[in-house]
Amino acid sequence: MTHRAATVVEKITAWAERLPPGLAAALFLLPFAYAALHQLLWPKPWFTDFYAVACAGDALVHNMPIYPPKPACPVFGTAFVYPPLCAQISAWLQARLGLGGETALYALVYAGALLGVLAVLLRRPGLGARAPFLAALSVSGIRPGNLSVLLHAGILFTSRRCAARPLLLLPPIALACVLKPTFGVYAALFLFTAGPWWRRATWGAAALLPAALYFVYFRLDDPNLFTAWLSVMRLWGWRLDHGHGFLNLIALAGIGNFTAVGLLYAAYAALLLLCGLHLAQRDAMPPAERLMLGIAVCILLYPRLMPYEQLGLPLGMGLLTQNGGKMVRNLAYGSGIACLAAGGNLGGQLLYCGCCALLIGRAMACPRPGAMAAITPSA
Repeated sequence: MTHRAATVVEKITAWAERLPPGLAAALFLLPFAYAALHQLLWPKPWFTDFYAVACAGDALVHNMPIYPPKPACPVFGTAFVYPPLCAQISAWLQARLGLGGETALYALVYAGALLGVLAVLLRRPGLGARAPFLAALSVSGIRPGNLSVLLHAGILFTSRRCAARPLLLLPPIALACVLKPTFGVYAALFLFTAGPWWRRATWGAAALLPAALYFVYFRLDDPNLFTAWLSVMRLWGWRLDHGHGFLNLIALAGIGNFTAVGLLYAAYAALLLLCGLHLAQRDAMPPAERLMLGIAVCILLYPRLMPYEQLGLPLGMGLLTQNGGKMVRNLAYGSGIACLAAGGNLGGQLLYCGCCALLIGRAMACPRPGAMAAITPSA
């Protein structure tokens, strides 16, 4: 960041901090509101990811392949990339409700989850600290109706309601890992709970066990179908769309060797986890705040970060911004402003890099115990 750009960000930050928290949040949500209005006036297809799942369910009903060489529903421009269990659930619902009923049910649950998350993000206290990170919300992330929104929301709601009983997090995290294996990053959330390290690690392993058993069974039961699923996963997750997180940075760096990528990711994940755990431990954060910070770290650990994966990010990042000093607030507002100014995948990448820098920088600064305020919205 040049000196002139840093000065501009510093002035904007000083101005924004004098605004009422609600108004600051509204300013960072203006692009989201504009995109929603644009969607109403010039609508684009909604629920494309959902219809890919529904299409796979229909294919299963009619004994057709769920991972064909070409998408079975090309009009939606995407493919079914989930394990067969998702198609089986969709087929079960279609047999009882029909496609229209399944769509209506999904839309109802989806809308409820979105409204619930938005209500949490816009609550006080701490809204001013979260405001820059509301730039992570985008209509393009909501429109596809991706299952990730429901899974992230379920984990977030459970974390807020059951902070004192972290074992209740096992069912939503285990289910998410089965339906989308990349949700295995949420096993690290148990490290942010209280208690001995061995117990936290055991809970994390227990969350991964159902997914491990399911995919072992999947592989043994139908090796050809398992191979077809892996091919689709590699095509869409590794080649066609890297998102704007770790995998996209690796792609920009021109690193294509799978082993090298794995080693780099292991080092990267260890660094972010250690930083997050250091901050949670150093500041003796309450259980609810530890989990909110843990959710933000888990989201940053997501290798293929997409717009619909970021709904819970502002809560934890707001905790890091509150009482973090002038440089921390400048970095937070600079990241949010850069995200809005660049837009699209580049904007998401800038916000992601800013969040990683904020987490690592706060950990390296070694804040004194109790420095962070208790700003997590009450349940």
